[in-house]
Amino acid sequence: MQPVSQVAAESQEQLPGEIRQLCLLLFVFLWASFAWFYHTGEHNENAHFDQIRSLAEEGTWHIERFSGNTADVIKLAGHIFPNKAPGVTYLGVIPWKFFRAVLAITPLSDAARSHFTAYLVALTTLGLCSASTGCAVFRLLLRFGLSREAALCFSLLYSLGTIAFPFSTVLFSHQLAASFLFLGFVLLIERERLWQVVVAGFLLGFAPVLEYPAALGTVVIGLYGLTSLRWRWFLSFLGAGIAAGAFLLFYNWTAFHQLLFVSYEAYNQPGSAFAGHSRGFAGVGWPRASVLWEITFGRQRGLFYVNPWLVLIVPALITLRERAGRRELCVCFAMVVAFLAFNSGFGDSIVYWGGAWSIGPRHLVPMLPFMTLPIALLCRRRWCAVAAAVLGSGSLLAMFLATAVTPRVPYEATDPFLFYLHQLHLGRISLNAGSIFANRFVPGYSFNWGLLLGVPGRAQLLPLALFWAVAIPWLLWKAWPSASSRLPRTAPFFFSGSIVSLSVLPLLWHITLPVPPGWMRGLAGVIAPGPFLINVSSADADATFLDTTQVLHRRDAPIDFFWEHEAGPFPTPFGGIWAGVIYVPVEGTFVIALESDDGSALYLDGRPVIDRWRSGERARKDAFVILARGYYPIAIHYENNSRSGTLRLFWSPPEMAEEVVPPEYLFSRP
Repeated sequence: MQPVSQVAAESQEQLPGEIRQLCLLLFVFLWASFAWFYHTGEHNENAHFDQIRSLAEEGTWHIERFSGNTADVIKLAGHIFPNKAPGVTYLGVIPWKFFRAVLAITPLSDAARSHFTAYLVALTTLGLCSASTGCAVFRLLLRFGLSREAALCFSLLYSLGTIAFPFSTVLFSHQLAASFLFLGFVLLIERERLWQVVVAGFLLGFAPVLEYPAALGTVVIGLYGLTSLRWRWFLSFLGAGIAAGAFLLFYNWTAFHQLLFVSYEAYNQPGSAFAGHSRGFAGVGWPRASVLWEITFGRQRGLFYVNPWLVLIVPALITLRERAGRRELCVCFAMVVAFLAFNSGFGDSIVYWGGAWSIGPRHLVPMLPFMTLPIALLCRRRWCAVAAAVLGSGSLLAMFLATAVTPRVPYEATDPFLFYLHQLHLGRISLNAGSIFANRFVPGYSFNWGLLLGVPGRAQLLPLALFWAVAIPWLLWKAWPSASSRLPRTAPFFFSGSIVSLSVLPLLWHITLPVPPGWMRGLAGVIAPGPFLINVSSADADATFLDTTQVLHRRDAPIDFFWEHEAGPFPTPFGGIWAGVIYVPVEGTFVIALESDDGSALYLDGRPVIDRWRSGERARKDAFVILARGYYPIAIHYENNSRSGTLRLFWSPPEMAEEVVPPEYLFSRP
């Protein structure tokens, strides 16, 4: 059998201009798909953005000024730092300064500028890297002798049919690490010029600076480089890798005054907020079979459950019998084994090995592009190709929905697909429960471009679905210009019809809650400056309890607010009352919760259910209530005494995941 380099030379000689054009079109398509969504506002991304902003605006690694929006922090030497590797900060600080300066001349509010800056930073770092990785998969499969149409299909399956898709729209470090590892691997395979080897070394050396566990991939691919390169080239490769890794040493020394330090080691103290990091080394111990099952086939976080076509990696082991590319395939399988072993030994609960709120086990994202090569080679067999097409189409549809709703599946959702179908049933797209630095970005925390263009909520999936329905068949036809069979020409229409049908579902399948006569959706709110004048102990309290020199009347649904310091409706202190009725759709035991900073109280059906009337940091209080189906009077009292403020109303219906109470269930009189 021919060596990989010879197969690559022959495949690249076939209409190279068309291949380059197809690669460019693929890049634009993938980047546009990632750019359609903006998800942010939870602990992981906030920790990254806090440090990016702190370094860009104040020149410091510590994040005291912004850290109130995240729990993913460590405290050392009197300062607060993210518990993350610093690579995302290095990549994001220059784009942040640039886009912040550009948007400063626009009429946008500070809240909108913060969110758009974060969106553009993610798009020009994470989005570009993810789109480039999809193209690298395409190039590598061509190098291994696959046809253009097969290489394109598997590039799309990887980029849009795995959890790499949702994690290409949130600024976590896992997908960036995957990009740096895989791009470095591809450059090592090509290695036609010295610069490719040097760039490969830098990418592989920087991967652990982005995500600590990426060091596993750096070692595996580094050994491949050691056995593949001439010694002079290997020294250049090694030198570039050491130079990139020095960014981590520089951060450790300037931030913690230690060279060899992993931020998660700071949790080794008794009583740590993340005690799971105290086991083994920074939370990594011996692999456990029970966890391995959960991260592969388990319903709640299993990779093969959400992306079933990846299970073909098991029969793909037979590709190791082939002579061409055996060493490269060994690297791919070694990456899979290394990351599965790491993830199955990480932490002591789903908070760690499950990636916390996550669609699938996000710590496995760096190995996904390496799984694609063996599976693609396996699918030169017809039965495997059919299995990959069927399972892969389902994965594409599932990841389209997951990315459209949210990449974050809460702990309470034992099945991610049931969670997403429930949100689809409610017509809730671009779901998010938090923000970055500001109260709320109009028209919401998360967004998609359908929302910004004014498309009604239940139709916001449709513009992207139509784009996919046209672009994917067109890309396949460009890759398969000489197909004479009717099946290759008509098959894309089946996928196009499926993706459009999925996007039309919210328009046809949704709850219709009758509005009580004379009422409107949303709770009526009254906000006024100053503290409550007397103790609030009545569900019938109204604006007479507030300093009424200034009063702001509003109607809100959902009750989900975060007011950044000095960005609230009034300077602190201020208070508010929201009142109306809540519709209970089913009978049973509900968990109702209020999260607030500072004091809050909840009255349901005239009875005090939650009373947390005290100053202090953000906290929540839960209550269990047994309710029959119907409408119940509800009142929420809130007081913010200083600095930032938070008020959020949650519920957990019987046998359902917790969520912010949807706006469809809240009503009040005009």
